[in-house]
Amino acid sequence: MTQNELIAEIQDVLSKPMTKTDIKEVLVALAEVTAHKVGLDEQVLIPNLVQISGVTRSARTGINPQTKERFTVPEKRVVKCRPAGRLKNVFAE
Repeated sequence: MTQNELIAEIQDVLSKPMTKTDIKEVLVALAEVTAHKVGLDEQVLIPNLVQISGVTRSARTGINPQTKERFTVPEKRVVKCRPAGRLKNVFAE
């Protein structure tokens, strides 16, 4: 689904009419706020959709499959997304 398709679907579902421009601004603001908060090591919960947080993957040993040489993969900060509410139950039904 493209951004324009998503905006059109949201526009169809809303009980109060909003312009496509307004919906796009909301989506952009949601992305900016989420990135900022996750960057500050805070968890963001979008009800009935997703829970987003930052986690640290610990360092580990990797193996080059061609040379069988071992090397260390350093620890790394990554974004973790978990389904919440309705999204969690989509395939359970």
